Amino acid sequence: MKKNWLKRSLPSFCTSNFDVIKIILIYAKFYKLPVLVECTSNQVNQFGGYSGLKPKEFYKKVIFISKKIKFNKKYIILGADHLGPLPWKNLNKKNAFKNAKNLLKSILREKFEKIHLDTTIICGNEKKFNLDKIRSRFFELLKVIPKKKLKNIYLVAGSEVPYAGGGDFVDNISKLNDVKKDYSIYNSIINQKRFDKHEFALVINLGMFFTNDKVIKPNLKNLKNISKFSRKNHLFFEAHSIDYQKIDVLKKLVKSNFKFLKVGPELTFKYHQSIKSMLDIEKRYTASFFRSNLNKELNKIMKTKNKYWKSYYKGSASKINFLKFNSLFDRIRYYWNYSPVNNSKEKLFRNIDKIPKNYIQKHLIIDGKTKNILKKYKMKNSELIVFSFLRESLSKLYKACGFKVFC
Repeated sequence: MKKNWLKRSLPSFCTSNFDVIKIILIYAKFYKLPVLVECTSNQVNQFGGYSGLKPKEFYKKVIFISKKIKFNKKYIILGADHLGPLPWKNLNKKNAFKNAKNLLKSILREKFEKIHLDTTIICGNEKKFNLDKIRSRFFELLKVIPKKKLKNIYLVAGSEVPYAGGGDFVDNISKLNDVKKDYSIYNSIINQKRFDKHEFALVINLGMFFTNDKVIKPNLKNLKNISKFSRKNHLFFEAHSIDYQKIDVLKKLVKSNFKFLKVGPELTFKYHQSIKSMLDIEKRYTASFFRSNLNKELNKIMKTKNKYWKSYYKGSASKINFLKFNSLFDRIRYYWNYSPVNNSKEKLFRNIDKIPKNYIQKHLIIDGKTKNILKKYKMKNSELIVFSFLRESLSKLYKACGFKVFC
């Protein structure tokens, strides 16, 4: 485990979008930053998840990109998020946990160094659910991890976990007594009968979330006492659903002993914004016969496979159509790996890459400090546009964690 880096707070980039991951690595290469990349159990699992990748394939793909851009893999930490019954929540408890254990085993076979075990999900055949069940199930999953392996893993636990991917606000904001009880129980489970204590992090709920068009700040009233308790007990926290929060909020979290700031939909939302910018540029410089028609392919696939967005967007037909392409939930992130969409997207990238760079830069805001990055790494036009939309988020997250970056 890269213990030196885990002594400080880190952004946690929770995405299986490799166009986004590549830009994160390019940014990190310039500043010599560590990169924590995580995949959720929905994105990547033993059946492929919605990314179509198994854990071994995800690991290999991250390392392949790092080699391609000559980014030292020793700066990369891989994490697995929400490991548990989440992808199989509609199954009965027995089958859901059988799958969850098999996924955990496949994660352990690869070089994942940070693991979040999430047992807060109600399974399909259950009517009663409480904190005791959540914690006993954590122990059930933890037993899958060999004792020797546990020494090389940073573990994340918690009973009050915001729902993966955003969208559902859970109205149980963590209080000091909740944190104390969670710490006591998880500490006894993780460190039972051991003389060498394993540091771990707790996920707590601060009421931080976002809607289609609004970002809700966290409730930080009780955080002072919670932070004081955590420092006294060498306990750290992991913040979920920090997407779209301002840097002052993120800095307060870091000062309050949050080791990990987990971001997901914000990254792919900005990525989609960059795609829309490319479509506008393509329309201006590429003849209609040669255009990618990406929006047409997206509309088609989202109509036939609507399970990823339909329950999230309500209202008139025009409002729903607007939200499909503009909501902060960014449910469109589920569709980039479908072959017709991916083929159109690659065609768009090729069209953009053929346009003279000085034409592209007319449509972007590129300051002097960004130009320094561009000189060091020669990006294609399509990469430059994605970079220009992601850089503000990357800068915000690393700055909040105390790293010195300039753009």
